[in-house]
Amino acid sequence: SRAGVPVWQPFDCRRKAGNHRMHGSGGGQRNFETNVNYRRPVMRDVRPLKIMAIEEFAHMWDGSDDGWTLHYFDRKAWRVTVRFPKGRPSIHDISKLRQLDEDLRNVPTSSLWARLRDVASYSLASEVSNVDIHAKMQLAAELGLHCECQCIDQSGYLAVHLNGSAMIIEDDDEAKQVTQRMLYAGVPIVETHTD
Repeated sequence: SRAGVPVWQPFDCRRKAGNHRMHGSGGGQRNFETNVNYRRPVMRDVRPLKIMAIEEFAHMWDGSDDGWTLHYFDRKAWRVTVRFPKGRPSIHDISKLRQLDEDLRNVPTSSLWARLRDVASYSLASEVSNVDIHAKMQLAAELGLHCECQCIDQSGYLAVHLNGSAMIIEDDDEAKQVTQRMLYAGVPIVETHTD
């Protein structure tokens, strides 16, 4: 077998069930004999596979391809939630909600009322950008809607080559490890602030 690859050995399980005897007094006794004879699977260390996967990206930090940079995107968005004071909205609240949330403007008030009349709160369908949050909260106040907002930090790194291509790593753990290796190696960082 190759190093780092799980090796499975034969699995043999034999079970012998014994007698079940109940006493006439209402009490009970159960004899159950089990004979299990098997060899557990032998797992070799699988870490080399993970390390090997990370090393596939080594050209991004080891100097063999010095065209890689790390772009840091500083981006924040906001989740806005409307709280209905009586534990459920009135028909007027639904009408105001349509004015606050652009995604609801083409939805008939009657449909929204049927969907939301028993809920205590409603989160806007789309997150609000850092630029637009002040205006959104001001509009909510003018409409008489009680809103809460939660900041969502969407900042992160992206490996970008000087030729314009970007490396997208779908596995989150691998992406974090590659980023850490690039940071440790001193790969140039480009900061971008997005609103």
